[in-house]
Amino acid sequence: MQRNMYIPRYPLQCIYLLDSLLHNCLFLHLLMTAQFHVRQSGQF
Repeated sequence: MQRNMYIPRYPLQCIYLLDSLLHNCLFLHLLMTAQFHVRQSGQF
């Protein structure tokens, strides 16, 4: 019965950390694709 009462509540810090991590990954992905496109266009 005690397991039922326990609801995993993520602290705000954890959510913020995950959010920033996601944004960092997205930014890194955009940076990599931009670099790739620049490299491709520079090989003419």
